[in-house]
Amino acid sequence: MNENVTNTPNIGQLQKNIGYTFLNEALLQEALTHSSAADEQHQCNERLEFLGDAVLELVVSEYLFISYKNMDEGTMTKTRAGLVYETTLFNIANDLELGEYLVLGRGEENSGGRTKTSILADAVEAVVGAIYLDGGFTKARKFVLNMLEPYKEEIIEQGGYNDYKTRLQEILQSIKKNCTIKYMITGQSGPDHAKLYDAAVSFEDKIIGIGHGKSKKDAEQDAANNAINNMQNNK
Repeated sequence: MNENVTNTPNIGQLQKNIGYTFLNEALLQEALTHSSAADEQHQCNERLEFLGDAVLELVVSEYLFISYKNMDEGTMTKTRAGLVYETTLFNIANDLELGEYLVLGRGEENSGGRTKTSILADAVEAVVGAIYLDGGFTKARKFVLNMLEPYKEEIIEQGGYNDYKTRLQEILQSIKKNCTIKYMITGQSGPDHAKLYDAAVSFEDKIIGIGHGKSKKDAEQDAANNAINNMQNNK
């Protein structure tokens, strides 16, 4: 492997975490390879991420359609958005300890890539795509529903997509009624077809949260969620 690429632990334990053993382990290796580590011998996970995103949405759509016969289209759409939202996938990646197994370029490694929300969420989608190619739709469905199990009930009860910006505003306004909350896009990276944005949120001119996402909106939502978590942890 390229000397500018970091090594990762043996993927045998990861397959136990996932609950699926690959017939073709090269697919899993590809799913774990970030674009910063790709070279002539090692493809990055962006194509598998693209496929996995589609499989993930189909599995969740089918699950909601079959399991919640009285749920209308609008609610199903919001609920699906919450179940496949970047923060949900990030939490799942942490459950699987996926960050430990990522193959990163040294620059991304040194900048904390193993803990970045967008990188981990994308890796979960890539793993879904890899399982689909290796074992078919039934195996991919089983993995998706198993990994969503700890989060399904709460997200469905909440009606789906979490608007963290609104929640943060409500929390801060309970502290100071006419408070000043600002969101800033602090950076962007990646090619045009796969842009990643960095965002920060400030309260009374003090930064209280940072975030990342595939769009400016997602990055701001992630920053708001980070701010909420920081406030809860500092209570």
